[in-house]
Amino acid sequence: MNKVYLFDGTLKSYNNSLRKLWHLAQNGEKLFSKGDYHPGLFETVIDLDYLNELQISKKETALFKDCCRTLVYSFCSGEKEAVEVTPSFISYMRTNGRKGFYHLAEPSVRIVTKAAKRTGSEAHKLKGILRFRKFGTLFYGQYFSKTFVLPMLGDHFKKRMPNETWIIHDSERETGLYYDGKELRQAFFDKNELAELKIQSEKTKAEDEIEKLWKKYFNTIAIETRKNPKLQQSFMPRQYWRYIVEVEERVG
Repeated sequence: MNKVYLFDGTLKSYNNSLRKLWHLAQNGEKLFSKGDYHPGLFETVIDLDYLNELQISKKETALFKDCCRTLVYSFCSGEKEAVEVTPSFISYMRTNGRKGFYHLAEPSVRIVTKAAKRTGSEAHKLKGILRFRKFGTLFYGQYFSKTFVLPMLGDHFKKRMPNETWIIHDSERETGLYYDGKELRQAFFDKNELAELKIQSEKTKAEDEIEKLWKKYFNTIAIETRKNPKLQQSFMPRQYWRYIVEVEERVG
């Protein structure tokens, strides 16, 4: 019988499932979120949320951490196929070790690493182009992303702005992260809070002299004869412009 594993569909549940799958997973087995699973014939279903975690041996710890990082990035890409092949990926990596990351002829490795690269690439871009506005003592950064890069951005800005209070806002998913200078917490926004954030952002944009100077500087240093829109958009894709202060007015 085919074996199918289930989790509740959240990143936290997926992350917790990886330690359990490290001991259980075999090639050909599949993982689904409970909301996406449709029962099939001759399948043994195991709900991972009800299993206890097991310890990883010291010998396997480094490989397990590398696999988890890749799998979490692949999960955040939103690619359901990458989630589905998670058990096969884990089984293959457990057997082949670190060199397995380069075996792209193996379907599970190819699917997972491609999805992880998509998330990593977008996170890398946003670490450089995410802009903050200051509401009193609070820094507020809103952004757009196709993949769920919020966890990667949170760790990055916690290290970069360790003594500030800030909010990072994922506009597509109406969620974010709040950092009070000590602790990082996930934040969810209702309609009233989103409306207030928009008002504050527009007010700050109109009043911020530094922002006005930055826009003026950006336009002044541009050399008309050397403009290369295609190159610019490769570093700063147009899909992100709406929240980048120096170019947001060009979105149309």
